[in-house]
Amino acid sequence: MFALTFPLQAQQQNPASFWIMMGLLMVVFYFFMIRPQQKKAKDARKFRES
Repeated sequence: MFALTFPLQAQQQNPASFWIMMGLLMVVFYFFMIRPQQKKAKDARKFRES
């Protein structure tokens, strides 16, 4: 029963809420994946230069 009603509910969502969720996902991705990788690369660069 729920499997039949879920797609109907998903189609009725506001398009703005989709973009808000995508933005939040990108922020989380940045702070947990990209930023630590940049910090690691910066530390490695400092280590090579010294």
